[in-house]
Amino acid sequence: HRRVGVATDDVAVHVADRDADRIGDEVAVARAIESATLADHPLEAPSVIVVGQVAAEDLNWFEGRPLFGRTVVVTRARAQASAFAHELRSLGASVIEAPTIEVVDPSDGGAALRAAVDELSSGTGAYDWLVVTSVNGVERTFDHLPDARVLAGVRVAAVGTATAEALAARRIVADLVPERFVAEGLIEAFPAPPPEGGRVLLARAEVARTELPDALRAMGWEVHDVAAYRTAPAAVADDVAERIAAADAVTFTSSSTVTNLVAAVGADRVPPVVASIGPVTTATARKLGLEVVQGLRGQLGAFRQQPRRVLEVCRVLAHILRHADLAALAPERDRRAQVLVRGRDSGGQLDRVSGNSL
Repeated sequence: HRRVGVATDDVAVHVADRDADRIGDEVAVARAIESATLADHPLEAPSVIVVGQVAAEDLNWFEGRPLFGRTVVVTRARAQASAFAHELRSLGASVIEAPTIEVVDPSDGGAALRAAVDELSSGTGAYDWLVVTSVNGVERTFDHLPDARVLAGVRVAAVGTATAEALAARRIVADLVPERFVAEGLIEAFPAPPPEGGRVLLARAEVARTELPDALRAMGWEVHDVAAYRTAPAAVADDVAERIAAADAVTFTSSSTVTNLVAAVGADRVPPVVASIGPVTTATARKLGLEVVQGLRGQLGAFRQQPRRVLEVCRVLAHILRHADLAALAPERDRRAQVLVRGRDSGGQLDRVSGNSL
């Protein structure tokens, strides 16, 4: 962006108040602009031309945005990163889109999922519940559903409001969305099976924790755990790895994004401020040697919540980056990542990062 102000004669044109009274129409104003030196400058879109004495003001809206001058790395799959990256850019950040994962078909090509959906669609009451744990699970499952009406009589559970919204986009209202957006939250909220027993179709990632199906089976449910998709590592180019190492912050939305980025660039080259989506991802970060600091309460859960709350996350991240002493967080020879942990409450209060009051 280039600012073109009328207060500087070598950049734009100053139409004074007395001239404005005399000119009075658009044609004359256009001629005045043509007679100035504006055409002599190699301007490119987007540019802003200010005509009038207001140009003497300090128009620093661009530089004044909360993330201006900061670089944030977004690691989620490219197809899902655009909304978050857009909000970060709107707050002034320079965004490095470095997807460390890509969503692909499961190892069986989706055969098990197709068979399970065919059984679900048969109208025989084969399943009592359909459980989906991510937006990817919803998309892959509904790719095989011929008609949403085949779910009549089947209750649907979703882990997280983003997953519930993906269902809603397909005219399915989730019967159960736990307050905590992790498997343990669903386990706590899931009902017991009827006396005669019941079946659950669990459509999720090929590689996933076993806590959810194990707990449901322990409750008495028969669980059909099928792979709807799998995540594969995405290569990080050398030049992107260099840019990542020089960035101010990085966001992780799953354990696989942490694992793959650390494998690609090394833990010592992870940016100094790390935003983690939740406790499972944070545990992975700890396991890989990233120093964990309690930095946020609640706000980072918006990564999995409705898109309108993504802006809240960006603003909290902006607050941290504006106040944290990044030089202290990332000394040249001993760089350690500070992980901002999503807590269980929703107060959105800031704690402390590396001793700096936020």
